[in-house]
Amino acid sequence: MIRRHRPFDVGLLTNRTAVYAVLAAALGAVYFTLVTAVNALLPGPASGFAGALAVGALFQPVRHRVDRMLTPRQNTRSVRACPDEALATAAEAVKEALRQRGAAVEVGERLVVNGELGLRPHPLPLLRHGEPVGRLLLAGPPRPGEDRLVGVLLCHVADVAQAVRLNGDLQRSRRRILTGREDERRRLRRDLHDGLAPTLAGLGMSLDTAAITLRKNPGAVAPLLADVRERLSTAIGDIRELVYGLRPPSLDEFGLVEAIRTLAEQREPRAGNPTGPARRQTGKPGARADVRAGDLGELPAAVEVAAYRIAQEALLNVRRHARAASALVTLDRDGDLVLRVTDDGVGMAPGAVAGAGLRSMRERAAELGGTCVVRPRPGGGTIVTATLPLEDTS
Repeated sequence: MIRRHRPFDVGLLTNRTAVYAVLAAALGAVYFTLVTAVNALLPGPASGFAGALAVGALFQPVRHRVDRMLTPRQNTRSVRACPDEALATAAEAVKEALRQRGAAVEVGERLVVNGELGLRPHPLPLLRHGEPVGRLLLAGPPRPGEDRLVGVLLCHVADVAQAVRLNGDLQRSRRRILTGREDERRRLRRDLHDGLAPTLAGLGMSLDTAAITLRKNPGAVAPLLADVRERLSTAIGDIRELVYGLRPPSLDEFGLVEAIRTLAEQREPRAGNPTGPARRQTGKPGARADVRAGDLGELPAAVEVAAYRIAQEALLNVRRHARAASALVTLDRDGDLVLRVTDDGVGMAPGAVAGAGLRSMRERAAELGGTCVVRPRPGGGTIVTATLPLEDTS
């Protein structure tokens, strides 16, 4: 029964038995050899004392050396470093434990096989907290009486599959963050090169023309200067839009709490990069939103921008999709900055796919090493909770 189901760590027991058997034999040989040698030179109790002293001094070094020789090396590669190897190790362990011709672990598009599955493998779902995270494929159905063992194996393999799945989600999120950052830099460079730079160059040429006209025909300078003035105002507006895209000016003018309170007072907060300071929008009135905050102290600039953008997107979703009567924004500082946006609307439909707005909020939090979780509110509605770490953030 023990050999079949392996409920105990028989391998560890066998290894420790072998270690101490070899250790006892080695130290016993040292003891008797030393006692015989000392007794031949100095007959009496000194031989036993010398042997015991030598064995006591050699016990720990010899035990350590024998343990290293007989203990199998463990695979220390993490799931993050080599997810395929982690799945392969899990598949091999399942195959050996259930004595199958082959086993495989499937997580998303990743499939790792150990042995031969055959044409019609037997699938078993991998569940973690009731949520499917992958499948375990066996060459054939488990044998009778192995239900308990299969249940234990499924729990362990599900943990590995979940770790691999989360690692993949993390890598994809990081790629999206990097891609978004590079796209934003490319947009900024394009706006500067193709929009603002030609405008400033044209203003310089217009001023040169006005200077020449001033010497030849002073009366015709006024229309030229009026045109320069108008184009200069346009260029200032373009620069302001670029600056607003980098950091909302209301953060510097009012601070995070008042900036979010201004967003809450708007009928429909703008998402993405606003074209100016917080402005009131036209349209139907939305949900009434309140803002409550404790003493936040001084916050890093990156955390302020992330919290502002997450609150902005969350309030936009409340106004556009939630059909809520009211919403509440709370900000607390307890080691991390915790932002919550709660509404009493219709909530998210079961199985709804996260849109661009929700992904944007999660990625802004993940970029700082934080999290953004969207879950149903008891009694109806939605709760958005963003946790932004304040340490090692610049």
